[in-house]
Formats: sequence, C-alpha cells, structure tokens
Amino acid sequence: MANNGFVKNELFISEEMFQEYSMKYGFPKAGDIMVTGVGTLGMCYLVRQEDKFYFKDGNIIWLKNFNQKIDSTFVKYLFGSDFIINQIKASASGGTVGTYTITNANNTKIPLPSLEIQKKLVAEAEKEQQIINANKQLIEIMEQKISDVLNEI
Repeated sequence: MANNGFVKNELFISEEMFQEYSMKYGFPKAGDIMVTGVGTLGMCYLVRQEDKFYFKDGNIIWLKNFNQKIDSTFVKYLFGSDFIINQIKASASGGTVGTYTITNANNTKIPLPSLEIQKKLVAEAEKEQQIINANKQLIEIMEQKISDVLNEI
C-alpha cells in the first residue's frame, strides 16, 4: 500500500490492457479509498486526481466515493482512529494471517457528521499534520547536528 501518500510499484500493465480492464471492471478514481485487507489491516490510500492505476487483488478493498455527502479524506482519517481500528481487529478473520473482507468493510460502522463538520475536522487534522511534519524535520536536523559533532570528536 502507500507510505507517505505515494504508491511505489514496478509492476505495470500495458495501456491497451489498462483500457480493456478499465472498461470491463472500472478503475479507482480521485476520492476513492483503497484499504488493505491482508497483512497490516486497514491501511488506506486516498486516490488522487493524477493517479492512474489498475489493480486486481483480493488483498485490497476498494471504497468508491459515490456520495457527495462524504469527504474521502475524513474517511481516510477515520481509518486511522481507534474507533475503526478496533472494529477491524474484532472482525478480522483467518488463521495465521487475519483478513479484513468486503463483508467486514460493509459491516464497519463509520460515523459521518455533516459534510461541513467533516471538512472542518479534515482542515484541523491537516493543520496538525503540518506541525508534526515540521517537527519531524527539526528532529532530523538536530540529529544530523549531533552526528556531525560526534564525528568531529
């Protein structure tokens, strides 16, 4: 799945095959959410406008954004909350490796306040994320300074 919001994958299909499969099965569009169903359960990737990819994998659940009353970014943040994570853990089935299935996803309770509140919460979360990212960058700078000082000793 995606780390830091980007998908990195060296496996590609031809443009011709992409068109054929897209016509037959559809493909993820901006605002859709891809959720891992095997391994690290419930990790989300929010499909961006510039993304163009096709997948056919039972390990990924595709949440299509058909509803104009839902902010996809809000749902993505919800999947990182204890409220959703606990539901996923409780519903995960399987022997050695737990799975989060389409049936489990359909039974996951997702609280949806008004679109206005969703957008407000997303804006607040993104503002906080900017602060977190800036602090991570400061920590990296300080770690480098410490390393430089230690290398001089």
